[in-house]
Amino acid sequence: MFILLAIVLVLFSVFYLFRRRKLSLFEKHGIKGPTPNILFGNLNEFKNKVSYELLLKWEQEYGKVYGYYEGTTPNLVIGDPDLIQEVFVKQFSNFHGRKLFPLQSNPDKDEKVSMFIARGKRWKRLRNTINPAFSESKMRRMFPLIDESIDSFIKKVGQQIADGPMEINVQELLQRLTMDIICKCAFGVDTNCQVNVNDPFIVSLRKFLGGFTFSNFKAVVALVLSDFKPILIKILELTNKRPSQNEDLKKIRQTLIEVIEARKKSSVKRFDLLQLLLDAETPDVKILDEDNMCPINDHSGKLEGHSEEEKTEQETVEPKRLTNQKDSKLLTTEEVISQANLFLFAGYETSSTALSFIVHTFATNPLIQEKLQFEIDNVFQNIDQTDVGSLELYDSIAKLPYLNAVIYEVLRFYPFASIVVNRACLKSGGTYLSNGTHIPEGVNIIPNVYSIHFDKDIWNTVDPNIFAPERFLQSSDDKELEFIGPPHQFAWLPFGAGPRNCIGQRFAIMVIKATLMRFVHNYQVKVSKNTENPLTLRVGATITPKNGVHIEISQRNH
Repeated sequence: MFILLAIVLVLFSVFYLFRRRKLSLFEKHGIKGPTPNILFGNLNEFKNKVSYELLLKWEQEYGKVYGYYEGTTPNLVIGDPDLIQEVFVKQFSNFHGRKLFPLQSNPDKDEKVSMFIARGKRWKRLRNTINPAFSESKMRRMFPLIDESIDSFIKKVGQQIADGPMEINVQELLQRLTMDIICKCAFGVDTNCQVNVNDPFIVSLRKFLGGFTFSNFKAVVALVLSDFKPILIKILELTNKRPSQNEDLKKIRQTLIEVIEARKKSSVKRFDLLQLLLDAETPDVKILDEDNMCPINDHSGKLEGHSEEEKTEQETVEPKRLTNQKDSKLLTTEEVISQANLFLFAGYETSSTALSFIVHTFATNPLIQEKLQFEIDNVFQNIDQTDVGSLELYDSIAKLPYLNAVIYEVLRFYPFASIVVNRACLKSGGTYLSNGTHIPEGVNIIPNVYSIHFDKDIWNTVDPNIFAPERFLQSSDDKELEFIGPPHQFAWLPFGAGPRNCIGQRFAIMVIKATLMRFVHNYQVKVSKNTENPLTLRVGATITPKNGVHIEISQRNH
């Protein structure tokens, strides 16, 4: 018994000293932050709290740069847009990867890795292969399909309020709209999801995303015991409990595989994302070995399929150490499936969530709605709205400064993807920031997006706590409104920034604008008895309205 107790005591002492050493990393480098618990790090402080609110609280205590731990995983929070620009762009070659999810396998070795998770040479290969799908010419070609789905949405709303104003949970309708658009534009599939409220695809997506949280038991265990992650992953695989083995996720994946196989057998050549992925498909998995053979600092961040202006904004300014080997534009079969899966999830959640927040804003800010109606109604004086898919309508989208400002202001208030805007330091030996902060290898960088979006020193023209689209506008010499954007390139981060910004940002913004043009022109919204103000938010992979967006909708008379 004495020997057993001695062994237990020795093992506990070794465990304690090992954890204590790992949890002293920030203290060793002079970085302030909350005191970590020996077992949980600072995870226990997130219990029953909204994550971004806790980050704001800590910033008030420790300043714009501080560190906290998820288990023993170190996270450096930065609330300074200049330092974030340094991490995301100027030192991109040192921060080319994202923070890993709790139960995520090695992104360099796992075949089932999407561009969102990939890093290094593999990320660059995936990004350069997929970028052309989101070029201006592709957006223009896709617009008729997008507008066709929006027209169905407008008619669906009209049917529901045919007998007069009615309260509607608009979030559900918008989720079905965005799913319809993605299926058409990305996969060339016509769905019935705008009509069928029980569409199995939508049901599976909602169930999976609704249960996706970083605070569930398995995620917490994985973070606490992050040093034993390979063992935990193997145990979960053997017990069929890994997130990737989720039944709803498997249904979604199987449906995508069936769509892919049907496309391969089809003689019709489409110009969509899936076709671009299939054209790059190869059965040769040696390209994965080629990715891993390249130096870790072989990351120029230079992307193809974008304008020269966009490339310049995204490039790292560090000297580029590139191999002479021509960049491959091939994808393995598993990578094709993973990229299709990524676009489905990202497109469904982001566009519908942004639109839900915007429509809620109209209901609670009637003057904003009225101003936007005036701008959009002027467009439809010269365009026949029954001409679905009109490229004249597409061209007019870029000429609406107030619409642009409203979207930017709503996404400043509700940066729904702030949780996944992050980077990981992959530089051997670490690196230094311009303020003298040393960032060791393995430290995750977490931009304090809410802090930046509501910083009075950055947004100093109008109080950032006031909803004011005008902060993004100025009057030109001829007294017409002109969209000027945020005061700092890294002060507005709903889609991330730098070379690893959201690849579908242009597509998402176009869908949002096109939907709002038709919706605002046809309908009026206002608060109903079940309208939440402020909205109760659910924090998962993204930040979404927890209880839907219930508003009263009525037909406008022109």
